[in-house]
Amino acid sequence: MDSSSSRLDNEGKFDDALTHQDDHKNDVGEKSEEPKDAMTFISDEELNDEDENVALPLMLKDDEKVEEPKKSMTFSSIEEVCSYYRTYAKQAGFGIAYRTSRKKNGKKSYARLICTRGAPERTRTCDVAKPIPATNKTRCGANICANLCEDGTWFLSNVELKHNHSLSPGKARFFRNNRKINDAAKRRLELNDRTGIRLSKNFNSLVVESGGFESLSFGERDCKNYINKARELRLGKGGAQALCNYFSRMQKQNGGFYFAMDMDDDSRLRNVFWADARSRAAYDFFRDVITFDTTYLTNRYDMPFAPFVGVNHHGQSILLGAGLISSDDTDTFVWLFKSWLGCMNGQVPRAIITEQDRAMKNAIAIVFPETRHRYCMWHIMKKFFEKFGSHANFDGIKSAIHTCLYDSQTCEEYEENWKDLLEKYHLHDNAWLHGLYMEKTFWVPAYIKDTFWAGMNTTQRSESMNAFFDGCVHPHTTLKEFVDEYDSALRRMVENETRANFDSFNRTIPCISALQLEKQFQAVYTNAKFKEVREQIVKVIGCTSSHLKSEGAISTFEVIEDVTIGDHIIEKKFIVNLNEDELDVKCTCALFEVRGILCKHSISVLRTKKVTTLPPRYFLDRWRKDIKREYSKLKRSYNAVCDNPNVEIHDKLRNNFEELLSLTSEKVERCMDLMKRMNKLKELWRCESQSSHVKYRSSSTPTNEHENYSPLQTGMQRTEQILQHEKSAAGILCQLKTRHGTQASHLPLTKDVLGIVATLGKVDDDNLSRLFAEYLGVESMLAIVCKTYEGVKALETYDKEGCINTSSGLHGLGTSIGRALDGRFLVICLENLIPYAGGFVADDPQRRLDLIKPRLPNGECPPGFLGFAVNMINVDNTNLFCLTASGYGLRETLFYSLFSRLQVYRTRAAMLLTLPCISDGALSLDGGMIRSTGVFSLGNR
Repeated sequence: MDSSSSRLDNEGKFDDALTHQDDHKNDVGEKSEEPKDAMTFISDEELNDEDENVALPLMLKDDEKVEEPKKSMTFSSIEEVCSYYRTYAKQAGFGIAYRTSRKKNGKKSYARLICTRGAPERTRTCDVAKPIPATNKTRCGANICANLCEDGTWFLSNVELKHNHSLSPGKARFFRNNRKINDAAKRRLELNDRTGIRLSKNFNSLVVESGGFESLSFGERDCKNYINKARELRLGKGGAQALCNYFSRMQKQNGGFYFAMDMDDDSRLRNVFWADARSRAAYDFFRDVITFDTTYLTNRYDMPFAPFVGVNHHGQSILLGAGLISSDDTDTFVWLFKSWLGCMNGQVPRAIITEQDRAMKNAIAIVFPETRHRYCMWHIMKKFFEKFGSHANFDGIKSAIHTCLYDSQTCEEYEENWKDLLEKYHLHDNAWLHGLYMEKTFWVPAYIKDTFWAGMNTTQRSESMNAFFDGCVHPHTTLKEFVDEYDSALRRMVENETRANFDSFNRTIPCISALQLEKQFQAVYTNAKFKEVREQIVKVIGCTSSHLKSEGAISTFEVIEDVTIGDHIIEKKFIVNLNEDELDVKCTCALFEVRGILCKHSISVLRTKKVTTLPPRYFLDRWRKDIKREYSKLKRSYNAVCDNPNVEIHDKLRNNFEELLSLTSEKVERCMDLMKRMNKLKELWRCESQSSHVKYRSSSTPTNEHENYSPLQTGMQRTEQILQHEKSAAGILCQLKTRHGTQASHLPLTKDVLGIVATLGKVDDDNLSRLFAEYLGVESMLAIVCKTYEGVKALETYDKEGCINTSSGLHGLGTSIGRALDGRFLVICLENLIPYAGGFVADDPQRRLDLIKPRLPNGECPPGFLGFAVNMINVDNTNLFCLTASGYGLRETLFYSLFSRLQVYRTRAAMLLTLPCISDGALSLDGGMIRSTGVFSLGNR
């Protein structure tokens, strides 16, 4: 028998499980060559680690005892034969492989299962530099042969039980076909991997739980393979395209997820930006000041990570978006800032803190010209130690710098102290200090104290990034893995904020004084911010205030504060102005203006003047705990643990089983009753599983062709169905979007293309969505929708003779991606459609059309009338308004043109009774259809 006749077909569940490719690696990692006439089979040692799913069908329980094979034994299916022999082989202590099969009239009629040590050795090229790997082949003759009977059953036509090697039932679990990770273990492995638990500890937890290695049907290597595959399924495999696919999945989970990708001329990824819906909404509350720091992960992990970080009402860091950038030039930062600005609906931050970088400064001036820009003091002082660490007068220069920065309350004082610094240490010619002086308005506290900075300290923000990413990101982290760790960091941040919210409402920080002012802050501020207020009140004891002068309602005070530095106490003077009429207080330290916290000097003066109540302006909304912030209620895309819909069911079952366990563990009779009921269920479901093999292929067949385009399907399902039409215009556009994601919409060819009809609307009812698809037909469901006529012309161009130019437009695009366009295709141009001219339903966010309901002669609405089809389509919010130059949306143009006033009824009987009221057709939920006056669709679907 030659190779072609012996290879198994790829049709059906059973054949997929047994198919074995020829390019598997051997145990030492080298590829081995197989003779051209070799038959296809499964061999335990020759399977690659990645092929963990290759296994014979499992229908019998692993611990079930079976009798020895005998000739003429009968089975209901080939799957049952394989399951039986697999169980027997494990019981006896050897592995099995699917050796040969034959087909008759396209149906499998013969199969041979052999011992894995019976396969012939593969010929290998002799290479002295590469020793021939060990093999376990002994040409063992043990096997069974099964033939198909006319009645569809199978019988064993030949049985050979004798092996030419020793058997080891205790070690049978190591054979490939016996190694299988159950669903519970898979779930545990994936959850532990997501929490950062190493593989060895992850596997050991399963060993301990099962009672030892021998109780597991898999090994640590199998766990490693599964975790690697789970990561690929979760994140995708590859580079930029996989990252784009990952972002697209996040966007489907939550429409508020935003991302942008910057590609070079060769379609290689240069820069990427993303932000989840919660971060975008949180920016509305905390957009007064942000930090942008690219140094932490760049320096430590050699990854150009660029996070936008804000501070919430607890003073905690919050991520407001992030980017991965390929360079640090002005153009790159301009792209990133513009992407972030577009994500935040054009709302610019009031203030931004960055490192001292010329490219960043230029980009901020271009994108955020009205934003107050400040350099991070931490980065500047870090450079100071690098510049002057070896200077002979380092300590003196350090003290003088400190005086300039922190003891200068006014710009004039700073100028005097700076001049003294240069003269005393002869630093007039120091270029670095000169450059700092020229940019003093970007970093010197005396020049930036007029702006609110929310207590932002970039050192703390970088440290917070360390806390969230340390241990999760390393030099080998891929782009996709990094984004996944970013999601983990977001989860931890949200949890920290949620905990702080709980504590602020359920734990009260006690006051340390009898001041009424302190009680006011205690009542409204979060615990973290009230602690900062309390710190200022504690320090009031070290302040002495004295009245200097009064001019009208404004009184000026001098406050002397005793400050401890080491073993010394020095006095610092501050000026506080109090407007007693308006209760407006200002201090030269400007702590309230910079951090939003009333300073100790002002509190000292207020106490002296016996002020007990402050006006509302001193209680900033951004620090209050009694304000509802809507962003905390938003769905978060990173909350989805897995894309598998069975995960939620698995978790519910596990929780219920754990509850049953707690109820039965202490009572033997309950335990025995539970096990008896569970065994009955397992036996029942096992029988159903065996019978499902016969029904498998027929049950997967669609009931009618229109179901493929049901508007109720998910976006991914609709795309997959459209892609099956390989040579259609819709299939070409979907392929383009699948490959290039959001970048596809920026191509000149597709920039005016809104989408495919089948992808632009959703219907809540499954049955109704199939009826709508059937009513429109496949051609209309696959129609391309363009906003303008210019978009229509771009899809197809013509030569001088008027013939279609197959090298450009959609024809050329299809050829370039291997989907040559064949046949005609529909294109719907929105600006050429006659739109609906009436009103809309009041206060309806979906902007449904205010159509007049049909009326019977007695003036009543017909019984069974459910509504108009055009209003039963749910339209995405972005397509509800202003898609055309005249300001019309998708409902009043596209769907009104397709459905007009098509009526929907509950039953055919109700529909036919109101025939005089039907002008533009009707549908009924039980399958009735009137396409137009006098045209009826009869019979069942």
